Amino acid sequence: MSTDPSFTVNRGETLMAALTSERRFFPVSGRVTAEAGIHSRWLSNLYLAIGEANSKGEWVVRIYVHPLALLIWIGPLLMTDVEPAVSARIETGDNRQARQVARLPGDKKIHVILDNYGTHKHANTRAWLARHPRWTFHFIPTSSSWLNAVE
Repeated sequence: MSTDPSFTVNRGETLMAALTSERRFFPVSGRVTAEAGIHSRWLSNLYLAIGEANSKGEWVVRIYVHPLALLIWIGPLLMTDVEPAVSARIETGDNRQARQVARLPGDKKIHVILDNYGTHKHANTRAWLARHPRWTFHFIPTSSSWLNAVE
């Protein structure tokens, strides 16, 4: 069973977008899914989603505008140029943290607290740790980064 109304978004008399959002009910699993209508303009995105029906049979419609949504794609483009330079700095020890660690007395242990991201447990990382025994990695529990510190 599906509900898929069409909407028009106007600014004054000017048509800005024609969007279709869909809400589907799957009786076997009892699940409801929604598909947002999306309209992209230069840097911004307009999202329109159908919510729940109220007791009168009226539908809740949510409209979101993300004014700079397309800028998210600039990050990967910048990283392609920046990452090699950052890696080179780290490998040569040309950064403040590396110099600070180098000044620590050789008998001091270094403890690092990390999340459970796969690269932190990669074979190359474990091999590096084996060559540098004064370093110890401690991993926070899986999903703990999603916990609310206030709770």
